[in-house]
Amino acid sequence: MDIVEHNPANNRRHPWELARLEVMWHFIRKYRPSADKLLILDIGCGDCFFSMGLLQKQLPATIIGIDPAYTQEEIVRKMKEISHPDFYLFRTLEEAQILLNSPVDFLLLLDVIEHIPDDMSFLKDLAGKNFIHTKTRFLITVPSYQSLFTSHDKFLVHFRRYTNTSLKKAISSSHLQPEETGYFFFSLLPWRALQKLKEKIFGRPEKNYGLGAWTHGPFLTGLVKHWLLIDFAITRFFKRIGITMPGLSNYSICRKPVS
Repeated sequence: MDIVEHNPANNRRHPWELARLEVMWHFIRKYRPSADKLLILDIGCGDCFFSMGLLQKQLPATIIGIDPAYTQEEIVRKMKEISHPDFYLFRTLEEAQILLNSPVDFLLLLDVIEHIPDDMSFLKDLAGKNFIHTKTRFLITVPSYQSLFTSHDKFLVHFRRYTNTSLKKAISSSHLQPEETGYFFFSLLPWRALQKLKEKIFGRPEKNYGLGAWTHGPFLTGLVKHWLLIDFAITRFFKRIGITMPGLSNYSICRKPVS
């Protein structure tokens, strides 16, 4: 989750976050190269839940997390808390450069580029880094549909939401080539549409606490998580037969074109 959503007093995970981990795990397995040990760069890693989730799946990888929201003192505390030999945390890419001396296998931008004022320049700059090769795959997720922009987006400091078309445009304009793009979590759309309608009618935003406000127990958390994974499987089925279903989030897997 984003640092702004993190609630140290609540260690329960939102089912959306748990389900998104499994969705991205699906794509990592699908596009995983034959390397014995992967090098993964997680930009905008937030509280490091996703990176640690991958390592807990026994994925042989070195994962480098980057998030400028940390102070240097917070990074020291976080590294002591995580204490994993294959995970490193930095504020900037420049600080992490000492570990980026070989091509990155996966570059993760999970709900990141909507926070960037100029998303195309940001992606273009990343694509030009010396550790990005034609075999490096970018895994990108973003929130969907600008028409669903609400106070929750403002709370998270989002500049925009996307569609398949606008996400592909941002990627293609950044000298990257989309390999697969789509939506996921269609069953969450009515809830966001209802929130948008309430704000439009009553003219005041709801209180926003983000993912860190989830306090329900393991049963309900597991139930919602598994429903979201069924939701993803349904979307994938329709995609295979040529039908695009909408969703509250977009994803894209892309890489530099082979010249």
